[in-house]
Amino acid sequence: MINMLGVLIFLLVLIYLGLNLAIWKRTKSMALLIAQGLIYVYTFHGFLLLYLGRIFPTIYEKIHYFYKYPFYASFDLILIKSLIYQLIFAILFLLVLLVFALNVKEKKREKAVEIDLKLISIVLGLILLANLFLWREQFFNFIRYGDISYLFYKITAANLFGWYTLSRLAFDFLAMGLIFLGFIIFGLSKDFKIKKSTYNPYLFVFILFLLVLLVMILFSLGDRLSLVIGTLFAVSLAIYNKKDKKGLAKVLVVLFLLFLLINSIRIFRNDLADIGDDFSRDSQTLFADVVVTGEGHYTFSLNAVMKYGKERFNGGSLKHALFVFIPSFIVKERPISGYDFMVDQLILDKFTGFGMHYSSDWYLNFGFLGIIVGALVLGLIFGGIYRLSLKSQGWRFVLAGMIGILPLFLRDGMAGYKNLVYYGIFGAIIYFLIYFKDSFSGIKL
Repeated sequence: MINMLGVLIFLLVLIYLGLNLAIWKRTKSMALLIAQGLIYVYTFHGFLLLYLGRIFPTIYEKIHYFYKYPFYASFDLILIKSLIYQLIFAILFLLVLLVFALNVKEKKREKAVEIDLKLISIVLGLILLANLFLWREQFFNFIRYGDISYLFYKITAANLFGWYTLSRLAFDFLAMGLIFLGFIIFGLSKDFKIKKSTYNPYLFVFILFLLVLLVMILFSLGDRLSLVIGTLFAVSLAIYNKKDKKGLAKVLVVLFLLFLLINSIRIFRNDLADIGDDFSRDSQTLFADVVVTGEGHYTFSLNAVMKYGKERFNGGSLKHALFVFIPSFIVKERPISGYDFMVDQLILDKFTGFGMHYSSDWYLNFGFLGIIVGALVLGLIFGGIYRLSLKSQGWRFVLAGMIGILPLFLRDGMAGYKNLVYYGIFGAIIYFLIYFKDSFSGIKL
């Protein structure tokens, strides 16, 4: 039985890898490549770390909390079965993407698209100042007292008196816009260039100042997600020209440095007093945490549901996903989410934010058929938007916004559809602000 399952997994892995390669060869799309990479991290990386944890004690120590609890990941038949289901989910998603990538003529872009920095830099500056006002107490205590501990203080939602959600969305939007503009200013993409009429060194300095200030604020709040969203959005847009190999190399180097910076937030917040005492240790911790990440543990929610779930949710997650689009001041009580339903069955603390893989939510509601439907729906969404992005610059920004929020989407169950819509709209807003004059003149980019 085990040998047969091993052969099946091996064949499914070959199909999975082959589809990834076929999509890259057909599209050369950095946006889709990022999506493929995120599907791997949130769907399969945990299985690799769980296996390596049996060999390397250091890895086991890092993953023990996330992988053993709350989802009780241990090598047994149910875990193997959950891996097979996840492989089927990923294969179906990639198949749909590949179908959308076939027989599509891409709109030619021989010249770089010119962008105007004025309006978007003003809007982003105003949003950042408004958000800084909301968080002024925590951020300016560092300046007032010269105590760096104020700068790395984890704040709670209660301190913003109802503005927390809007503030978090604002930080994400700021990161998307400012990191993208930073990429353009430093010439990391041949597909975008700044209009000659808007060349202004003072404007460049202003944008870079806003970016540095945003990073400092996000470090002070211990917020990695906003920087991740902004980075993924910028990279998804930066590389488009298939012949731009130098640009790809530049972006990959910058991407690596950015993720080291983003990952260092945890070290600054948790081990601030010891930083600098042992550079070798700090470097090893930083690099190890990039690979040995807790982000892969969400995939084991499927294992937990299959092992300990007693009831099907029977479409309750879809009902919840529809209600999350309705503002809370209109609907006071929303239907229970698939995540809360799972937490109740597994007797977990719902406030610790364990998260639930997208495919797990579909399985919780409809069983194996749900995994198939969920994969096809996700493939249709991203495949359709990708196809539109080949013909319209605006849809390219929408796709980049959806790619940026994919890490949160994949661990938020069906309720994550809301984020795909919201962050796609964020991408469209950034596009509109950059091409404000062209949008009103009727030019289709």
